[in-house]
Amino acid sequence: TTTELETTVVVKKAKLTLTGTGSRGRIRSADVNGPGKPVVDNTCTTFRAFIATQMSFPDNAQEVQAIAAAWRQACQKAGIVIDFVEDIRLLVAQRGPQMRGEVKTKARAIVELLFGLKAEDNKRDTRDRVEKLLDRFNFVFKEPEARKGMYGHPVIQTIINKVWFGNRNADGVRHPSYSQDGGIPLVTIALVLTAVENVLDEWLTGEHVDIPFSAHGYREKFNVHLKTLKDFAEHTQALGIVTQLRECLLNTARRYAKVDENTLEERPGLVTSDFEAARREWE
Repeated sequence: TTTELETTVVVKKAKLTLTGTGSRGRIRSADVNGPGKPVVDNTCTTFRAFIATQMSFPDNAQEVQAIAAAWRQACQKAGIVIDFVEDIRLLVAQRGPQMRGEVKTKARAIVELLFGLKAEDNKRDTRDRVEKLLDRFNFVFKEPEARKGMYGHPVIQTIINKVWFGNRNADGVRHPSYSQDGGIPLVTIALVLTAVENVLDEWLTGEHVDIPFSAHGYREKFNVHLKTLKDFAEHTQALGIVTQLRECLLNTARRYAKVDENTLEERPGLVTSDFEAARREWE
């Protein structure tokens, strides 16, 4: 299957060198060689950002459309055009569950720590605690029992920090999608909340039982969290509460990554007067 890149400005035609070394002969990132490798890498990064900031559980059609758009963008950036083949689509598509898996893995340790979920605790006590946290989304509150501080529980900020802002070179720092309108996207927050719910679900019996963080099991739960965030934003629009929340999450995450705010702005470069001064030096 080949997808035509009609909107891509062709600078030069290139081909991918693909030799599948994965299971069942599947293509892996390490199998991509030649001038197309940066295009593949860039496409993977962009699609990961799409999952984290725009649509965390896309259906098949949405996934194909997003990957194709990321491929066109990467080709344009590299100044080349390469046929978008099925092997590449499958390679990039793997980044979807991979991204969600990273969120789940980081969330599990953080949720268990911040909500005090331990294997050695009394099963009934653990079950009762988890049921209360899940009831009416109490876990999103800074004070779950009093239901105060909506979307203020530190579990949200901590997961965002660990997954996307671990250092200055992390995805959240380097990719603009993570700082839409000066704040963490609502989709990202909803994905974090869905991962937290997944981990709490795993402890609902009083002991840990692994539950896959799959699209089948959690797409609808994600949609509920996203809709609730949007409804809250609309209901409190005059006060700008959600805007402030998103900005606070982003600013705190950047500090965690040790990013100097000045480095995020474009630095002034060389200008005409510099060129003229240099020319006079050579005269």
